[in-house]
Parts: sequence; structure tokens; C-alpha cells
Amino acid sequence: MLSYFSRIAQSHFFRNVLVLMTGTVLAQAINVAFVPVLSRLYDPATYGVFGVYLSIVSIVSCVASLRYDMALMLPKDDRDAAGLLWLCGIVTSGIAAISMVVCVCFGGQIGRLLQTPELTPWLWAAPISIFLIGIWQSLIFWATRRKKFHITSVSQVTRAAMGSGSQAAAGLFGPSVLGLIFGMILGDACGSAVFSSQVLKRDWPLIRGALSRSRLKRLLREYSDFPVYTAPQSLLNTVSAYVPSLLLAHYFGVAVVGYYTFGVRIVLLPANLVGNSLRSVLFQKATEVYHSGGDTYALFKKATLGLMGMAALPTLVIMLLAPMLAAFILGEEWRTAGVYASWLVLWLAVGFCNVPAVLFGQIYRRQRMLFGVEVVLLVARVLAIVLGGIYGTALQAVILYSIVGVLYNAFLIAWAWTFLRRHHLTLSTTADFPADPSAAVPF
Repeated sequence: MLSYFSRIAQSHFFRNVLVLMTGTVLAQAINVAFVPVLSRLYDPATYGVFGVYLSIVSIVSCVASLRYDMALMLPKDDRDAAGLLWLCGIVTSGIAAISMVVCVCFGGQIGRLLQTPELTPWLWAAPISIFLIGIWQSLIFWATRRKKFHITSVSQVTRAAMGSGSQAAAGLFGPSVLGLIFGMILGDACGSAVFSSQVLKRDWPLIRGALSRSRLKRLLREYSDFPVYTAPQSLLNTVSAYVPSLLLAHYFGVAVVGYYTFGVRIVLLPANLVGNSLRSVLFQKATEVYHSGGDTYALFKKATLGLMGMAALPTLVIMLLAPMLAAFILGEEWRTAGVYASWLVLWLAVGFCNVPAVLFGQIYRRQRMLFGVEVVLLVARVLAIVLGGIYGTALQAVILYSIVGVLYNAFLIAWAWTFLRRHHLTLSTTADFPADPSAAVPF
């Protein structure tokens, strides 16, 4: 047993996860430390308006690069990957510019449509957030490909410290939606600046040499399935994840959105502690195993079962204690956020376990399948909130939404398990019965 754990501790995979987890732990510790401060500086209604802003930004920024950022992991040639990084920057700038035009020209209509006119004066900031998050996401994939996990850790800590710290400072001078938005932008800007400076310092000759019109045109065509299938799939997934904030604001008001936003945050804090670090390292490792013709099914099974074991105890604790902990840590007025968290943890726990399924689906280029499932998921989630909004209470809407998420993520895990096992068995059969009969048994 000691020998087994010793081998794990000495593996590159474990050390890479540990490096990322160190940064993630520090970043999450900073966020956790500021949660009770922010909950006492900002009331649920103010946080609800910010939750709507966050929903808009998250939905658009997830496709800011048209998901060419995810393709960064796939090319065997680093120059092609660097060319994709250029594409990410160009596309992200274009999406941010289009968003600015929309927000300036139609900001009033957007505010009225979402039942949050208080947000209209600050919508001009959304394109800035979209650009910064899009660049951040692209740099994460580049650093992961280059195995520069320490850069990601430093950037995460910087982003958390500057974001939460500036939100708290703004709240001391006068709590408002602008303070929350300003803090978010400052955190994203500082995190991206640290990332960019380190990446350019180490890889600028490679990145500069990859910029050519012919290369970019070839990469646009070669990885066109990412904007065609993966980008819409990511957009639908993000819309369905943030649609409660928009619909709950419509049916129940922004205070309920504030409770929901904090409820999700309570659950995501422990999930992100491991999930983000593992996702980055696992993506790099899985791509490496895939390119070398290794056993991807064994890696998928080991990672999925490991995540299930890790999620079991925290899920049980949050289900039982979230309302009490929310009231104690955040203040009695936030107890409802804890009640929401005790139900949302079911969806987020199964979603935490489906990370390997999604990653292997992308690696094996099953984007069409993932896109089709996302369409069904979005429709089901919207129906869950609408039914709760028309016929029930806000809590019932949240419960229905969580149940839909559980079923979706469980299906994805089962689907990936099936197709990877079938692929594994096919390879095993091929190995047992080679195409050349004379090579089957050496004489």
C-alpha cells in the first residue's frame, strides 16, 4: 500500500494536479474569506442584479473564441497550437466588439426584457468582461498544453485576490452593482495580465513564428467542427446553467436571484477546489494517451470513479448542513441561499463527476452528439423553471432544475463509459487477431 501511494506521489500527473491545486486552494481560500464580508456589504437584491450581469457575461464569454481554445490541446505540432492561440485572440476581440455595439444600442431593451432596469447603466462593462474572460480561457489551455501549470496557479491567486478584495473595498465606500462589476473586471484584468506576461516571456518566439495567413486559414478549416458543434454546445450548456438567474428574475424578482447565485457559489467553492485543477491536467494527460494509442478507457474509468468517491462526503454534508451554515456564515437573511444549495448540490455533484466524459467526448470529436444532448438539456431546464414559475414556488423551480441536471450528467457519464469501453474492446480484439496472420504467432 505504501509503495502504491509512493508511486502515485512521484507521478508527473499527481505533481501537476498538486501544483494546480495549490493555486486553486489559495484562490478559493481567498474567495471563501471574502464571502461573509460580501454577504454583509451587499443585500440580496444588489447581488441579484449582479447575478444577472454575471449570467449575461458567462453566456457570451463561453463562446468568445468560438471554442478554438479547446482545440489548442489537439495539434501534435506546437506551431499549429500557437496559430490557434492567435485565432482565439482575433475571434475573442471580434466577439467583444460586437457585444459592445449590442449593449450600447440595445441596453435599455435588454434591461427591460430581463426585468432588471437597474442593470442598464452598467451593461457597457459586459464586453470588457467578455474579452478578459475569453483571453483568460485561451491562455489556460495554452499553459495546460505547455505543462506550465504554475503559471495558472499564480494567475488564479492574483485573480481571486484582486477581484474579491476590490469588491469588498467598493462595498465599504457604498455598496452598489457597480462595485461588484468593477471588482470582477479588475480581478479578470490582473489575472489575465499575469498570465499574458508569463506566457509571452516564455513562448513569444514560438507564438510569433506561428502567425501566418496560410496557417490561420488552414487551422480555421481543420478545426471547423469546434465553432460549428462545440461552440453551440458550450453556449447551450452555459445558457442552461445560467437560465435560472434570468428566469427567476422574471418570475420571482432579483432578490431570489441573489439567493440562487450565492447558493450556487456555496456549492461551487468545494467543487472548484479540485475540479478545475483536475480538468486541466486530465485534458493534457488524456490527449497525450489518445495520441500515443494508450488505454483511454482505463484512464476514463479511473478518473470518473475517483471523482465519485471524492464527491460523496461533501455532497452529503452540504445537503444536511447548508441552510444552517449559510445563516451562520453569511447572515440569517441568507438562509434561503443555503436551502437552495442543499438541492443544487445534487446536480453539481454529478456534474463534477462527468468531467472525464465531456473531455473524452471532445478528444474523440463527438461534438455532434454533445450538441444534440445540450439542445435537449436546455429545453428541459427552461421547462423546469417555467413550470416552477407558473405553478409553484422559487424553491420548487430550483428543485426541478437540479433534477434535470442530475439526469443529464448521469446520461453523459453512461454514454462515455459505453463508447469508450466499446472502443477499448475493439482495440483489444484487433491486437489479439492481427491483420497479418503470419505475425500472429512467432515461429
